[in-house]
Amino acid sequence: MKQSDDRVRRAIEMFKTQNRAENATKELLGLAARQLVVGRCQEAKATTKSALALYQGRISLADAALVYAGCNDPGQAQVILNQLRTTYPSDTIISAMMTPLIQAEIERGRGNIAEAIRLAESVRSYDRSLIMGFTDNYIRGLLYLEQRRSDEASEEFKQIVDNPTIDPFSPLHALAHLCLGRAAVVNNDTAGARKAYQDFFALWKDADSDLPVLVQAHKEYDALK
Repeated sequence: MKQSDDRVRRAIEMFKTQNRAENATKELLGLAARQLVVGRCQEAKATTKSALALYQGRISLADAALVYAGCNDPGQAQVILNQLRTTYPSDTIISAMMTPLIQAEIERGRGNIAEAIRLAESVRSYDRSLIMGFTDNYIRGLLYLEQRRSDEASEEFKQIVDNPTIDPFSPLHALAHLCLGRAAVVNNDTAGARKAYQDFFALWKDADSDLPVLVQAHKEYDALK
């Protein structure tokens, strides 16, 4: 992650010198999304704020709202979502894909898990698309885990594991193994959980050891009997 962060910031400086603000914003929001999924939300929100200070388009605003919502900042996410709905009322990507997913994360942050699942299910027809990648699968899987619906959660994470060529550089490919381990724990499948955690650790054997999600994963694995 540290090496990635350094390379991204070098790329951003290059884009700035070339007056390519949109490209710089895209890279910053990609970094923010990675910071979110590894558990560094304060950094993710700061990175998102920097991104929007450079450029604001329909996709960058949607990505920013998703980061804020994922980091349990529903107020900021809702402000951006309202702006998107007003500015792009007939845009399919915004209205049919991103809005329901952002709203699902907002509802999750408010504790309305059933409503969040309903919203996340409404975008299922866009699974593995160019816009969505595995984001909606991952969010649905996490929501099902919150309801301890391990079978449904596992199906979502298996979609990620079984399709390694879709968005191949996404950290969700590794994190899906971790989430399969958590689903196995809910099912009282200790052997299956151990294997899934071990697969995750093998994939991230060279990861920064202080990543919050990795630290938490080791604690959960050590607690398995």
